[in-house]
Amino acid sequence: MTVEANEVTPNTVRCGIYARCATTIRNERAVGKQIDECRRVAREKGWLVSSGHIWSDEGTSGTSLAGRTGLQELLILAQTEPRPFEVLLCESVSRLSRNLSDILAIQDTLRRNGIQLSFVDDELRSSIFEAEPAHAWMERWIQPLRGVCTGWYGGHAVA
Repeated sequence: MTVEANEVTPNTVRCGIYARCATTIRNERAVGKQIDECRRVAREKGWLVSSGHIWSDEGTSGTSLAGRTGLQELLILAQTEPRPFEVLLCESVSRLSRNLSDILAIQDTLRRNGIQLSFVDDELRSSIFEAEPAHAWMERWIQPLRGVCTGWYGGHAVA
């Protein structure tokens, strides 16, 4: 189902999109392709994406919030009234951030402002519609990493 601007109703879900790529070299996760994929998913879900609600950071690392003006702009707007969008859609968790504490802080800011965080690739969602707690959302994301992240610290196995 495609939602056109003239079909907006009080029940229309407004969607923001965020994309990020650490390099400016074209590759399969390039910003434009991420935005196109997010638009496709939003269209399938019947969500309305306004051109003014698409942010990106190209050539910036996901390991820090430093220098990510697109992300900073969307987080500032997310805290305004009236709420500018109900859902923020990213291609994957790694496009939002590669730092777990940053992911939690971003998710908390969005949640406190009634905004759902959704990912195309990872099938993860922190939803105001499903009332899923943040810890449950993060548990589903971290669970597959437990076997991969086993290591040694001070002679003790860490998972």
